[in-house]
Amino acid sequence: MLRPLILLLLAFGAMACGDTKQVPHPPSGEAGPPNPPDSGAQRPQDAQVKKAAKLLAEARELKAAMRYAEAKERYRQAAELDPSGPARAEGDQIQVVDIALAREAARKVKQGRDYQWVQRPLLAFREFRDARILDPNNEEAANNEADIGLEIRRFHDTMDHYQAVLERNPTSLRAILNGSLAAYRAGDYQRCVQFLENMNGLEDQARKDPKVAKQLSEIWFMRGIAASKVDRIPEAVASLEKASRHEPEVARYQFFLAGVYLDDGQFELAIRSMKACLDLDPNYEHAHYNLAMAHDRLGQYEKAIAYYREALRRDKSLWLAAIHAARCHEKLGATENLMEAQNFLEQALTMNPLSHEAMHTMQSILRRLGRSEEADVWGERFQRIRGLGLEQEERLRDLAKRIRKDPGDIEARLEGIAIQEKFHHWKDAMESVRSLLNYDPKNFSGLQRMCALLMIERDFRSVYFEAQKLIEYRPDDSSGYSLAAGALCSMEQWNEAIPLAEKAWSLNNDDLHALRSLIAAYQKVGGKEETLKALAPHYRRLEAIERVQLEQMAREEQERKQRLLDGY
Repeated sequence: MLRPLILLLLAFGAMACGDTKQVPHPPSGEAGPPNPPDSGAQRPQDAQVKKAAKLLAEARELKAAMRYAEAKERYRQAAELDPSGPARAEGDQIQVVDIALAREAARKVKQGRDYQWVQRPLLAFREFRDARILDPNNEEAANNEADIGLEIRRFHDTMDHYQAVLERNPTSLRAILNGSLAAYRAGDYQRCVQFLENMNGLEDQARKDPKVAKQLSEIWFMRGIAASKVDRIPEAVASLEKASRHEPEVARYQFFLAGVYLDDGQFELAIRSMKACLDLDPNYEHAHYNLAMAHDRLGQYEKAIAYYREALRRDKSLWLAAIHAARCHEKLGATENLMEAQNFLEQALTMNPLSHEAMHTMQSILRRLGRSEEADVWGERFQRIRGLGLEQEERLRDLAKRIRKDPGDIEARLEGIAIQEKFHHWKDAMESVRSLLNYDPKNFSGLQRMCALLMIERDFRSVYFEAQKLIEYRPDDSSGYSLAAGALCSMEQWNEAIPLAEKAWSLNNDDLHALRSLIAAYQKVGGKEETLKALAPHYRRLEAIERVQLEQMAREEQERKQRLLDGY
């Protein structure tokens, strides 16, 4: 009896304390553990992506081998397998080109590099351009063409190329740097700022690449100047401050930073930066004048006068410094200051006899000195000169309104440039010509004016490259050949000048500038005695015509000044 009882008790104990794993639980209504991932459903997609990557690699290899039709097909297959990948975009850019043309393009790229090596940038540019035309898929040809465009002043082509590159690859360092530099040199400051919008990315790149780090201060400087030109003053100040912090030993950064402070009315900061500039380079051009202007604006007239004097000592033609110094003396009052002011104004009028600002201040000074009759004479002179100035200023304002209303009004642009050149406002004229060429890079008159202004600056190399554009756009016009020949003669490259001068003379036997270049080159090279004898009558004829024209212009200018001054 005991054994069955013991077995029964053990059975009840097992039921009460047994393993809970075997006890079923009622459903709680809560979600159970997630189902394991269905790896079988993912494998085909992963396989497709891997296959697309393999096809993409093959397509790139085929493109490098100039087998463009096969490459395009591989890109298409890769895009079908992986629509979100880069295959479709890269494939769309491929143009099927015959392999013979592609190989000729590759040969021209090599030839272009050789020309670069021997410092023949124009020939290199032509080889790269031909290569790009033969094979639009040759990225090296397109990039090299754009890069060398910086050297030969094809700024707009360079900008357009690198703008397209940035649309495909917004982080392309080459596109950002060279595109912004082209815009800066072309005077298209708005576009320059746009190229340099992502400065944080450039700073990150500079931390990794010493070459970029070396250029970073120049990039900040360029961005600062461009921003100041489009009235983005806070950005200009920030950029120039970063440039000066990056390379504090460069006087130029401090000078332009001070200029922006001065224009923005931050005169104390302008003084600090200008003094830093002079500490680095005591002879920096116009630094003393700008420092005087800052003290002048703050009402510190004695300090301003001292710096105006120093500016005049360094540059005897700086008539504006003399006028401002006179006005500072006038504000200080007292007879001795008024006498000093008169001396400064006489100095200014010696440098610029038609300065209406000097005449107006002279009138005021003489009245305060009690010399009313002399003041009246200066007042009359001021009214006549100012009347002419107001007439021209009003005309320029009207032309500016026309241009703002219609940027394509080329006639208004050219008339404004002519007025600026007539009154020797060369910097304003250069800005106007740049603006015209930024709107219409192939404008023939604009390119001619650019050559003329560069001649005044004695930048003969740039004249030569600008003249090459004239030759390209109008090969049957003598002016491009004549300007190019003249630039080469100025650089004493006589042999290169001869064929251009000969071409200009053959197109136009009334082109005296071409004839001058041709005769000068023949004389330097030698062996052209008979040709020089034949050219001599033509030269005498054209020189006589030019002399008459110059004398007539001189008489008209003298009569105009005499009428304005009326016996002054």
